[in-house]
Amino acid sequence: MQTTGSKQPLRQLIAGIALTVLAGVTLSACEQSSSDPMLRTIPTDSAKWQDKLGPAFAELPEAEQQLLSRYMQRMGQAEATTTGATPSITIKEALKQQQKYEQLHPDNPTGAKITRAYADKLDQINQTYRVTLQPSQLNTDNNLQNAKLSFALSNQGTVAIKSIKGTFTLQSETFEKGKAITIPLTVFNPAIAPQQTAKLIAEASVVNEHVIKGIQNPKTVTVQITKATILLSNGEKVVLEKVGEVKP
Repeated sequence: MQTTGSKQPLRQLIAGIALTVLAGVTLSACEQSSSDPMLRTIPTDSAKWQDKLGPAFAELPEAEQQLLSRYMQRMGQAEATTTGATPSITIKEALKQQQKYEQLHPDNPTGAKITRAYADKLDQINQTYRVTLQPSQLNTDNNLQNAKLSFALSNQGTVAIKSIKGTFTLQSETFEKGKAITIPLTVFNPAIAPQQTAKLIAEASVVNEHVIKGIQNPKTVTVQITKATILLSNGEKVVLEKVGEVKP
């Protein structure tokens, strides 16, 4: 009887120690989680972002700082135009959402509202200077698809085009997002007279299989000028600035 009685307190003691250790481990895990900047919760009130997120923001790598800054700009603009508080999420989740948003909106990562002036200019330029994708070369080098894209630029205006540089965006029903192509400064000699067409070349790295198929079958692809500086033969310069562009 004495032996049995002595074991009971021992078992209770061991159980108590186990609970204490478990509580300590849990507390330690919580402390580690709270110290991880990626797990910090973004306040629903944007006015508190600077005070509450300053230390966590400083611990992030530079690329993630820029990504989070663009997320905050986008949420701030949405908050200014809608009612209700900003969703309460962690920095980690915010970065994931911003990456997804930028994949769908590469020309407007901060969700800047497209002004009527830009929309009108975009429409005017794409009606006056029409671009189509031509059959292009696609080469494989070190597992990268390097495309040498050929475009036809048609001058539907009344003044000849001397040069162009900017960005063309390829779009198709099969693309998840538009494919932006940088157009280097291209000088036409002779200038593209009204109602005439000339070719220009641009190179790009392409990894999306749908974009690759689109390049191989250009009839399924439409091209829009989304940024451009066009110099005309009369000295006039036609400029279209990209909306929402973030400059370093």
